Amino acid sequence: MTTTFHNLVLTRFFTGMAQVQMAICLPIWVDTFAPLDKKSLWMTCLTGAVGLGMVIGYIGAATISSFTDWEWSFYV
Repeated sequence: MTTTFHNLVLTRFFTGMAQVQMAICLPIWVDTFAPLDKKSLWMTCLTGAVGLGMVIGYIGAATISSFTDWEWSFYV
């Protein structure tokens, strides 16, 4: 847990830096490795997986928080 605003901003910065790699690298990876007729399907699946992962994370955190203290979501 962070106790200062600066730690919160720094943590959010590094989270954003980790997630931006998906936005930059996924299209290049798909263009390089996907068959020509399947590129749009590959891009759809990979882009959808990013959003689905966020949804599953929020649902999981909400479920854990409903049974325990909200801090347990960070320990799982």
